[in-house]
Amino acid sequence: MRRLFSVLVSFVVCVALLAQLSSAVTTSTESAFMQWFLQNGGVINGIEVAKFPAMGRGFAANRNLLENEKILQIPSKLIFSTKNMPNYVDDRTRKVLDTLGSDAALYAWLLLEKHKPDSFFKPYLNILPTYVPSLVYFNQTELQELQSSTLINEVQEMQSSARADYRAFVPEGRRKLNEGLNHSTPLGQ
Repeated sequence: MRRLFSVLVSFVVCVALLAQLSSAVTTSTESAFMQWFLQNGGVINGIEVAKFPAMGRGFAANRNLLENEKILQIPSKLIFSTKNMPNYVDDRTRKVLDTLGSDAALYAWLLLEKHKPDSFFKPYLNILPTYVPSLVYFNQTELQELQSSTLINEVQEMQSSARADYRAFVPEGRRKLNEGLNHSTPLGQ
C-alpha cells in the first residue's frame, strides 16, 4: 500500500514537473529548471504541454514522431531518490539519514536540500508544486463520493500511513538531524 502511494505521488509530481517542460517557458524559475535539465542530459523532443478537455494537462506531439524516437529522457542522476542520496550527501549526513528509514530519510533530505543555497537540485526543488492533488487529501465526505469501498479503504490506509509517518518523522527526524548534523539553527525553527 505504501509503495502504491509513493508511486502515485511520484507520478503526479513527475507529470506536474514535466508539464513545465514545454517550449513556452515563461518564468526565470522554469528557464533555470530547463537549463539544468538539459545541461544534465535531459531530453525533450517533439512534444509539448497541451490541455485536454475533461482530462487536464499532458503532453501532445508537436510534429510527426518517428518510431523508437527518444522524446523524453530523465537521467537517473536527476531523480531525487534514496538510491541517489549517497551521491549528494557527505558520509556524516548519510549516516544520520540512514537511521530514519527510507521514507523519512527522503523527506529529511528534501528539507535539507531545499534549504541549501548551493544544492545541485535547487532548480528542481524551486519548480516543485506547492500542492499535489491526491486522494490522500480527501475528507470523509469526498471519499464517500468515490462510491468504491475498495478505493475508499485504500485511501484511508494511505491517509493513516501518511499521518503515522508524519508523527514518527517530525519529532524524531528533527532530533536526529539536529544532533547528528550539529546544525547551528535547529531544523524547523
